[in-house]
Amino acid sequence: IPFFVGVTAGSTVRGSFDDIPSIVQVCHKLQQKFKLCHKIWIHVDGAWGGAALFSKKYRPLLLKGVHHADSFTFNPHKLLGAPQQTTIFLTKHNHILMDSNATGAKYLFDKRKVGAEYDLGDASYTCGRRTDAIKFWAMWKYYGLKGLEQRVESKITVLSQLAHKIRQHPSFLLVDEWPFNINFFYLPQRIRHRLQELNNNDNNKNNKNNNSPTFPLDEINTKLPADIYKELTKITVQLKIRLHKAGIMLIPYQPLDGVDADCFRIVLAGKKEFTNQDNQRILDLMQQYGDDL
Repeated sequence: IPFFVGVTAGSTVRGSFDDIPSIVQVCHKLQQKFKLCHKIWIHVDGAWGGAALFSKKYRPLLLKGVHHADSFTFNPHKLLGAPQQTTIFLTKHNHILMDSNATGAKYLFDKRKVGAEYDLGDASYTCGRRTDAIKFWAMWKYYGLKGLEQRVESKITVLSQLAHKIRQHPSFLLVDEWPFNINFFYLPQRIRHRLQELNNNDNNKNNKNNNSPTFPLDEINTKLPADIYKELTKITVQLKIRLHKAGIMLIPYQPLDGVDADCFRIVLAGKKEFTNQDNQRILDLMQQYGDDL
């Protein structure tokens, strides 16, 4: 029987969000069924996607039920663009950190001191630490709740526009789409021709039950032949290197669970404005530098 359950709110690569209410429900059922003497601690890791808290529109869609969690963490230095490093840990249990970590070193901590209750040093096993809370407080104070909400939602809007462009473009294949992450393949000319040939052959056979991809590709999780996946990984790496050496673009790629090739990933972090024109420039440059691969 578990004593701790970790829930993901915005995975690093895919950007996926776990179903928090369903996980909470399962944990509660386990506690009741086995009459546990301990409570299952539910922690929500929102290091990447936790900024959705600031959006009235997306909070109920992505973080529904987060209030049931025992603890929650997120990194404002990522999507929101707070100074590096700013990490926040929240818990509904008063004094839990102090009870868990305090050593009561008398040469450092004395409850008789003025303001001793505000000294959080003994609540952390590292004792001394940077004042992350001040960095986030200053940011929140300056931009306000509306400003942070606009920052979150504008990024989601631009990424949604990018996903739409990828769906419409014959040289790209959308692999997965979540509000804060877009994963995709670039398909150079020879790969597009290969897929067109596969599609034409299937049409000639008039086999309505075949599993080959249609062209142009516009569906997430389109299954491609194994040899094409192998080529796509090579293409992804080569295109990244070309763009990097040209000083044009630094774009990450990575493996994705359930996908047989490395794919490109776009996320938007920080304060910098990013527009749909920037989306178009990314696609244009990738095609310019990669069409002969």
